[in-house]
Amino acid sequence: MACRLGAAQARGAAVAQGDVELQAKVTSKCFFEVEIGGERVGKVVIGLFGEVVPQTVDNFRALCTGDKGYGYKGCSFHRIIKDFMIQGGDFQENNTPWLDGRHVVFGQVLEGMDVVKELESQETSRSDTPKLPC
Repeated sequence: MACRLGAAQARGAAVAQGDVELQAKVTSKCFFEVEIGGERVGKVVIGLFGEVVPQTVDNFRALCTGDKGYGYKGCSFHRIIKDFMIQGGDFQENNTPWLDGRHVVFGQVLEGMDVVKELESQETSRSDTPKLPC
């Protein structure tokens, strides 16, 4: 993700934040500082649904903050499919074929959808790998 990552506790109950209608109660938030081709494009804030999938949220948050001594910091988005997904965070192999066809919703973008759209607009290879490092 070529990014700085972090996490913070969410304040308040599940309410719409800006124009975003929440799918579940946000219990904590994480963020990615995103670069494309070495240029900073912005921050994506993700609200996490800790009451729906607590273990998944705890694991994701720990990977964002590096609490366990390793995590997403410096990882890239290695697969981008416009209007569907941006996939990254495989800090061991830089690919995740075992995730293909599997999806778990454990959070929602609260801020930075413009950054997500910028990532989606990147030119990719036939295998959906972005041509510029993201």
